Amino acid sequence: MKTNINAVLALGVITLTVGYGIFNARTLMLGPVLTVTHPQPGDTLTDTLLSVDGRAENVTRVRIDGRPIALDGSGAFSETLVTPEGYSTIVIEAENRFGQRTRNVVEFVGKPDERMRM
Repeated sequence: MKTNINAVLALGVITLTVGYGIFNARTLMLGPVLTVTHPQPGDTLTDTLLSVDGRAENVTRVRIDGRPIALDGSGAFSETLVTPEGYSTIVIEAENRFGQRTRNVVEFVGKPDERMRM
């Protein structure tokens, strides 16, 4: 009878260990997740300043046009740039601790208000 209890306990410990390993490996399996909420592809932006907003999960680094940006505790980011004139793209890249990368390229048209320029 004692052997059965030990076998059940051992099986339980093995099951918990494997389950915990799979749970923690999910970030490696999923890779970095990057969502850009503003601007949207194809937007026409008339403000002089452009706010690039979004959220990143399972990442250690986020860059906008090659420049590192900070994330808050929940993975959200917001970076303010000057709106360029005409057709433009912004490249947002994210990388996790295992070197996996993802990127979003947002194309938009900038038409800053002439009255706001100097």
